Amino acid sequence: MTLHNSGNPLFAVAPLAAVQVNNTAYNYLGRLGSVADKTLTISGTPTGAQHENIYRVFGAVEILMLFGHFYSVTDVSAITVAYIDLWDGTLATEITDNTGVNLSGASQGSLIYRDNLATTAMSFLNSSTGKILDGGIGLGLLAPVIALQKSGVATYIRFNYTSDGGGCDCEIRFNAIWRPLVMEVGSLLTVA
Repeated sequence: MTLHNSGNPLFAVAPLAAVQVNNTAYNYLGRLGSVADKTLTISGTPTGAQHENIYRVFGAVEILMLFGHFYSVTDVSAITVAYIDLWDGTLATEITDNTGVNLSGASQGSLIYRDNLATTAMSFLNSSTGKILDGGIGLGLLAPVIALQKSGVATYIRFNYTSDGGGCDCEIRFNAIWRPLVMEVGSLLTVA
């Protein structure tokens, strides 16, 4: 694992001390967030509950946006329930409600995303027709969440889905815009 200071790529030009000084340009750039993306391929005939690690959490991170884009779709008819959680090896903590959302009708270009509290299922915009997401003036469209690693234990953000055993062939490109909650080397989010 390589440790790095997170934030905007321009962050590399800023010394850590400058980031910790409020109201500086470096502080602003460093707080914009970093992007972590992972493409998850689902294929074959999975049956029952499936759990896929998409990110690993180190320390404490604030995830500003978390969404998935159906990059390639041949068949998604088998995915009946989908949700995202934080897994510490023994306990699953909901990031989106585990009642899930049915993705069986997803077409290429569809989106899944967290836009509410953990007690709410993730949202699904199917690209089978044109859609908009209207958050209102001054309101964020995606809901942030804080993820905290269990001390000394590998902790993951997982994409969970139930498959009815039918064929499945798709790629979902997940994106997380994140920043460290505590400004210290070692608080980061990496692709699992």
